[in-house]
Amino acid sequence: MRKIAIIGIGPRGLYALEQFLNACSKEQKLKAFQLLLFNYSQYPGAGEVWNPEQPHTNWMNISERALRNLPGRTACELDSLKIPAFPSYREWSTKKATNATPEAMDTFPPRAKMGNYLHQRFQSIIDILVTNKTAVFNRAKIQTLVNENNGFVIRDVENKIYSADEVLLTIGHQPTETSEQLQNWMAHTVQTKKALLFKKAYPVSKITDTEEIHNNSIIGLRGFGLATIDVIRALTIGKGGQFKLINERTREVEFITTDMVPRKLVPFSLDGLPLAAKPISYKVDEKFEPTASEIKSFGKEISKALSAETKTTDITFLTVAIARIASRVYEDILKEHGNAKTNREEIGDSIKSWLHNPKFEHSLIFSKTKSVSETISAFIAMATGTRVPSLDYCVGQVWRHCQPTFYKVFSHAQLKDEVIADIIALDERIKRYSYGPPVESMQQLLALQKVGILDLDFINDPYIKLVASGWELQSNNTVISCNVMVNCVLDGPKLLKVKANLVKNLLQDDLIKPLHTALGIDTRTDGCVRSEENKTIPIAVLGRLSKGSVIGVDAILECFGPRTRDWAKAAVERMHA
Repeated sequence: MRKIAIIGIGPRGLYALEQFLNACSKEQKLKAFQLLLFNYSQYPGAGEVWNPEQPHTNWMNISERALRNLPGRTACELDSLKIPAFPSYREWSTKKATNATPEAMDTFPPRAKMGNYLHQRFQSIIDILVTNKTAVFNRAKIQTLVNENNGFVIRDVENKIYSADEVLLTIGHQPTETSEQLQNWMAHTVQTKKALLFKKAYPVSKITDTEEIHNNSIIGLRGFGLATIDVIRALTIGKGGQFKLINERTREVEFITTDMVPRKLVPFSLDGLPLAAKPISYKVDEKFEPTASEIKSFGKEISKALSAETKTTDITFLTVAIARIASRVYEDILKEHGNAKTNREEIGDSIKSWLHNPKFEHSLIFSKTKSVSETISAFIAMATGTRVPSLDYCVGQVWRHCQPTFYKVFSHAQLKDEVIADIIALDERIKRYSYGPPVESMQQLLALQKVGILDLDFINDPYIKLVASGWELQSNNTVISCNVMVNCVLDGPKLLKVKANLVKNLLQDDLIKPLHTALGIDTRTDGCVRSEENKTIPIAVLGRLSKGSVIGVDAILECFGPRTRDWAKAAVERMHA
């Protein structure tokens, strides 16, 4: 009997399990196998990120409309074993009728809702598989993995030993080495009892449940991304505050506080730039949507560049392809608003310059010299269709529509490591626009600033001095002292900086290696780790730790994508070889 281990049963591990069973059902003569499933979190299928019990102040940044593409599970049979179907997210969701018209505003579910869907999906088959002895589920945290006798010896933190012929790692977010700044802050909080440091933003309940945070607390927030917004909501709505809607069209709100809400929240980041709100509805979003033929041509163009005999040495081929689409889209938007002075060629040149140089300035690009609140307000107006979008906002939304295509094309592309790293760096930079939050999130920030709770005066890389009371932030001759600090910067998937014992063990044994010093594991198209001798080692990696080999690892829809199906098909073929 062939034993196949899947370590980590979050969304990717769940889909890998389903796709493996589906691939097995297509075999004429199915060989005996058993799946060993390992998951340490309380809710398999959901994992920690999608924990169904997390506060509803943690929002997704993908709309119910976009989630219509998350597929369900089709029913299948393995000899006498019947695997039931499970609905797609849209069929399962009670909001499946949302956005019936283009004008309807997009809704963004709490992450707990997605967690419920994923956990229920897992629960719908696990008892069937365990009863049939097709799978063994182990609530265990794996410590080491040793390649031995053409198979693997697996050991968990309780020193229990398992064996498998093949292993799939889908372990998602992993802790990385603590930065020098955080190390200094940790040492500082040991020395002074007045300062309180949270090294991680999640779970936010650890922050909100702390009695030391009260209505006189001044809280520093390291970072200004999606995690920061979740923490801000947790410290306001989660403390009894309310956002009252005062403008239905723009989702403008006002904040009603309570005596439990902290006195001030002080976010800051290296560049001080806020996220751009997503278009509020399909009616607004469709203006940025490339045509089907443009997307098809885009895929062919970048595929051609990747297959050229002389491999490209930079990312110009990508910026040219994006600029071709975005310039047409933006020219149409300008014409719609009665501005036909700027031609497509000029727009395209500006796009390419901006993509290669974030400091590039142009009258069509929203100025970085504007205040944070002005920038947030402007992007909200663009997202609600009440203001002509800036060129950078337009490019960001076009980029979002193109992402599925270039994620597919760039995965396992045989480019130079430096080029792959540059492509990922550009994608990360554009996420400020393409992965932006809903309009309502950004309106909440403005409402909190208006009542003086959110202080944006220190947003752009302040000087930070450690003082007896905690942290003193200095910016433009203004000073504020924070007695609480929350690190809202999430660990990146840099393999060489991951400190999880399992990953360190695999690196030490040369079972895995990074694609690039700043990226993840080098894998093949079927997910298997690429070896020096190009031999097939029966260990595969899907998800964050393979970032570089695969692009777009953080998106929930990518968990249910072709890379997982490729692994399942190849794993079944190896089983029958």
